[in-house]
Amino acid sequence: MVSVRRGKKMRNTSNTKKIATFLVSTPITRLLYMGGALAVVHLYISLSYINLKMETAAVEGENAIMDNDGRVILYLHIGKTGGTTLDQVFRSNCEWNELNKPPLRVKNCYSALPKKEIPLSSLISQTVHFTVQHRDGDHAMQSIKTAIQRKNVTSFLFTLRNPIDRAVSAFNMQHIDNTLRWPKRYMSEQHLRINFYHDCFQTIEDLAMVLGRRRGNTTYVDKVTNETQDCYMLGKQAIRGRAGHIFQGGPHLFYNYGRYHYETIRAYPEKEVMVVRTEHLWDDIARLNVALGGNKSDISEEMKRRTATYESEKRPVHSGLSMEGKAILCCYLSGENEIYEDILRRAINLNEDEKRAYLLGGLYADCGIFKEYKPMEEYWAGIRRTNSNGGQIEWGKFQKDEERCSRYNL
Repeated sequence: MVSVRRGKKMRNTSNTKKIATFLVSTPITRLLYMGGALAVVHLYISLSYINLKMETAAVEGENAIMDNDGRVILYLHIGKTGGTTLDQVFRSNCEWNELNKPPLRVKNCYSALPKKEIPLSSLISQTVHFTVQHRDGDHAMQSIKTAIQRKNVTSFLFTLRNPIDRAVSAFNMQHIDNTLRWPKRYMSEQHLRINFYHDCFQTIEDLAMVLGRRRGNTTYVDKVTNETQDCYMLGKQAIRGRAGHIFQGGPHLFYNYGRYHYETIRAYPEKEVMVVRTEHLWDDIARLNVALGGNKSDISEEMKRRTATYESEKRPVHSGLSMEGKAILCCYLSGENEIYEDILRRAINLNEDEKRAYLLGGLYADCGIFKEYKPMEEYWAGIRRTNSNGGQIEWGKFQKDEERCSRYNL
């Protein structure tokens, strides 16, 4: 639950008798009475200010100002969701950079921060983000639990992106032809990337077509064991974040929604959840900041024009997906889709209409669920079932939908 500050109507209790008493009272009593009157005026001004802030927040899509007493936020920067762009507003991102990035990156991060820290940033105790440096999955995930316990975290903030789009971006970013300056310390494992990107999947559409059985048996020869392996099994495990090695598909497929969700919402379902959608990044940041006590002017137009792209537009591989490719990946990512939707639906900073429109125009459209934008209930009614905890499992049933996914032998 979110605490809310609400203005209360003030009653005017003044009357002729009280005025007369004040006029004939002793100096000490008169001072006390004046002090009380000043306190009332101060309270009125304070409540007027809060109401003004609430109106500002409402214009931005919020209904009230969140009470920040005791709120401690952990920011979960899931790869390829726009989190690096937020280096210019989140102090905790710069602190993460200090531990994981070169000095110049750290310097640039701190220099981009506003002179006065915005309220949202001040409430974030730590940023959690996993990249190629964090190859020990279990150890990396344990650090989330440690942060939650040590910082007394009350809230989770996620950056969210349509899982299909996130998978495409992750694939392209780590493509061997896009990362020619691969660190020397990882060269001994370069064969894993050659097998994945050159021998099996030159593009993300190749990956989708292999998973969709649109091509014959595709194999590769392991450069170390000299054994023939199945590209289908390699792609199936990689897209789901279950590859045997982090370089088989890259760290951002490996560290997916499922891994972050397991250590946060699944372990601590009572904690509040806030989200920033990649597709509405700066609007969501600005609104959330206002709701947490900030001003609309905290997020400047100059900030909004800066986007961290890693110069992806200059890289040779820009692969994308056909509608069929999206539909195929949707089946294989059904587990990710369910977690993504769960995080979104828990968000306290978006209303139900926003959540619905976001799903309809993004993930559901990619998965071919709502070609005519029918009400959600009309589609899910026939495939819902209840799990042991009483919750609705929808994407698990979608995966078994004969007209959609079962033919892929998931």
